[in-house]
Amino acid sequence: MKNAYLTYRPIVEDDAGLLLRWRTAPEISRFMLTEVSSDPARQREWLRASAGRSDMIHRIMQVHDHDIGYCSIKVVDADAGVGTVGVYVGESGTPTALTAFNFIHILNHAFCAMGLHKIVNHILAINDRLLPAQKFNGYRHVGVLKEHAVKAGHRFDMHIFEQMASEWLEFRRRFGDWRDLDGTLWPPSDVVTADAATADTATGAASGKPLPVAAANSVLVSGR
Repeated sequence: MKNAYLTYRPIVEDDAGLLLRWRTAPEISRFMLTEVSSDPARQREWLRASAGRSDMIHRIMQVHDHDIGYCSIKVVDADAGVGTVGVYVGESGTPTALTAFNFIHILNHAFCAMGLHKIVNHILAINDRLLPAQKFNGYRHVGVLKEHAVKAGHRFDMHIFEQMASEWLEFRRRFGDWRDLDGTLWPPSDVVTADAATADTATGAASGKPLPVAAANSVLVSGR
């Protein structure tokens, strides 16, 4: 299975310290639109509140079963089916080659599992590593909001990128990876995966329905 080394696990309250260490690190926080408190108790409170939300999902990214970063999908307009995604690699020693394709599983989840119509992302102009990656991820550059964000008393331009579900469902074919964040496969209706060919759910996969984790022999294990 493609990119099998890259998996995602549910976030639990005991992850508060890990997430706080990542999120407050200068190499991460300088690119964020908001600041977070360094209080572990408040981080735990936020995780408890997040667990009960229906407008967002988040996971800890893993490479070869080691925690390396964070990703999220938030619904910003439920009626219009618009969401936004967030991702960062917290372990600085992680090779980029091992994390570069996380967007595939994130967008499969956003558009296939969650049924969103569009993803819109806002990225600070100083984020010179993430900006070039947007085209590789299938996003369209919409424009620039001049001096739109303020951090530490300084104003920064904000770039806007968007991608619709119909665009992603076509663009993702070049990668051939149909997994979402939970390990469920969402192959195109005209594609039958090697695992699906011998699975009881092969008919479902061929008709464009999700292929369950067990049938796909996925390496993901929920609840780790």
